[in-house]
Amino acid sequence: MPTLPILGFSILIALVVVNAINSRLHVGIVAILSALVLGSFAHFFQENDVFSFFPASLFITLISVTLLFSMAQENGTTDKISENLVRLWRGKIHFVPPFVFLSAALGAGNIASVSMLAPPAMSLAGRIGMNPFLMTILVVGGANSAALSPFTITGVVANKILSQLPQATGLSSASTSFQIFLVVFAMQGLLFVSSFLILGGFRWYLSVGRQAIRQVPANKNPFSTKQKITLFLILLFGFVLILANLGFFKTPGFFHEVVALLGQTGIVSLVMVSVMMILRLADTDKAIARLPWSTFLLVCGTYLLISVIEKTGGMELATRGLKAVSNDQFILFWISIFSGSLSAFSSSIGVVMPLFLPMVPALGDIAPNQNHFSLVATILISAHIVDGSPLSSLGALCLAFAHLKGETERLKLFRKLLFWSLGMIPLTALVCQALWNP
Repeated sequence: MPTLPILGFSILIALVVVNAINSRLHVGIVAILSALVLGSFAHFFQENDVFSFFPASLFITLISVTLLFSMAQENGTTDKISENLVRLWRGKIHFVPPFVFLSAALGAGNIASVSMLAPPAMSLAGRIGMNPFLMTILVVGGANSAALSPFTITGVVANKILSQLPQATGLSSASTSFQIFLVVFAMQGLLFVSSFLILGGFRWYLSVGRQAIRQVPANKNPFSTKQKITLFLILLFGFVLILANLGFFKTPGFFHEVVALLGQTGIVSLVMVSVMMILRLADTDKAIARLPWSTFLLVCGTYLLISVIEKTGGMELATRGLKAVSNDQFILFWISIFSGSLSAFSSSIGVVMPLFLPMVPALGDIAPNQNHFSLVATILISAHIVDGSPLSSLGALCLAFAHLKGETERLKLFRKLLFWSLGMIPLTALVCQALWNP
């Protein structure tokens, strides 16, 4: 019976609308209450069952990564990094956006890239007069454009699912997987770069950018001993995450479970934070006080509500709806809408890909004139184009590291990222429809 998932989706939509018009209502708290109420209507739900869906992994990752760079900010390391980067581009400010985008794309995985690049990039945005919203588009856009590289977790998961599809689909070969990666990289790169330019990038290039660079002091300030150690730990953090994404910690044996922890962003950052506290590299109390706790509650509360909706049959309802409205001519448009909508409020790698990619053969039967390659490409592009949402790990990290004055400004950025990512859903659907089914 679809009553509960319909009620859940109605509550979620209402929260999004209320959040847009009432800044005094904390959506995260209301979302937690709504999840408890929705769970109580489902008789198989108890209070403890509802809280078992709380995104503990995301919560720990947000706190630990943010605390690591908050301590680096407290002792001046991140400011020193951004200062040196700006000095490097003196007189060549127009190179900053492509440098940030390509740096994110060359990382080993979207989460690892954003975790490493977001803190100095968001600090750099303030120095060069760039809106943190635009910097988020660059960081998330670069990282997600290359998310399906065979060297990343997302790419490995996608290729694993595709390899299990029937050979008749023509999607199980390594060459096809690489072609999909190239198409997704090109399409997402085009959409993200276009968003950056249209939503303020052109204006920044023409006015603010050339002036902001002159504010950087000419004299070079060397890193202090504490800052050098902090910088080393940050680089080590990134290096370990890169090795994890390349599969170096998937060795069998007695220490397999312990070593596997090194592949988790939250655990690695906690280790680095512990070392920094032991060495007293920064004022821990001030660094903890600097954390955007309201943002953490907002993201995790909404995520909890979405998980409860999923448990009550929300995803199955969405899948049935997709099959009901799809036809040969408009299947790409609708599968893009559904993939993007689910990904905006859930996980592209944990929900959308495992849900939609195995459906490709069945969708091919619905639309016999549509090739399987375009169906897969549409699903993957649509699922990742919305990861700039503040409800995703990538958008949430950029939101947490943005240099803003107070929670009011942070809430404005939250709304801007949310509505931008939601706006990308129909745009991406139209692009995919026009590209593969004109």
